[in-house]
Amino acid sequence: MTEEINRLKEELKRKTEELESFVYIVSHDVKAPLRAINNLVEWIDEDLNGTTGDVRENFDLLKNRVKRIENMMNALTELSRVRRMELDMAEVNTGAMIAEILEMIPDSKKMKVETGKMPVFRTMHSKLYKVLYALIENAVVFHDKEDGHIRISCKEKEDCYVFSVKDNGPGIPEDLQGKVFTVFYTVNSKDVRETTGVGLTLAKKILDFVGGNIQLISKQGEGSEFIFTWPKELNVTN
Repeated sequence: MTEEINRLKEELKRKTEELESFVYIVSHDVKAPLRAINNLVEWIDEDLNGTTGDVRENFDLLKNRVKRIENMMNALTELSRVRRMELDMAEVNTGAMIAEILEMIPDSKKMKVETGKMPVFRTMHSKLYKVLYALIENAVVFHDKEDGHIRISCKEKEDCYVFSVKDNGPGIPEDLQGKVFTVFYTVNSKDVRETTGVGLTLAKKILDFVGGNIQLISKQGEGSEFIFTWPKELNVTN
């Protein structure tokens, strides 16, 4: 029985690696023709300078769609490389990291953002950055109130840090909460909120990789809270 379980684990690992390799190759190979299309779009844009009406409107729609596909391909490439990315261990000041992330998200300046006491510890810098960025960006981008408020906090436990990103935004309907970590899924139409729908998927995949976990607490109309654990001793699963 033990041998069979080990064999199945190895088979699952091999299939996962094959799938990740396939996604990486496809997303990488699509980028070249996509860049060519983007160049054509830019040239046409120059020729249409001053054009108004339906032609301009339809062309802008085309341009936005090309940009969206480009962003989705980049996101797929990043997803496929979670297990391949360099394990950049460093002393991380998470308070400074969060401040840097907020600077990278312009709309965060329109909101009240509170940050509690944050730890400084040695860990994989880029992976923790990507998780925090995805959750903070999600709280900012999908906020729908003028008095936007985000609270970022952290509690230290014996074997991990427990981070929380909480907002007073629209919240997520209960029947949709199980889908938020699905790749390319967004609660709102991408035409309403321009997003790839990959950020939360990437965050969860990174947390699975390092041995952490994530949960969502949300009530429609009252906001959402994402809580994730980040191990002090990383249990990297290959």
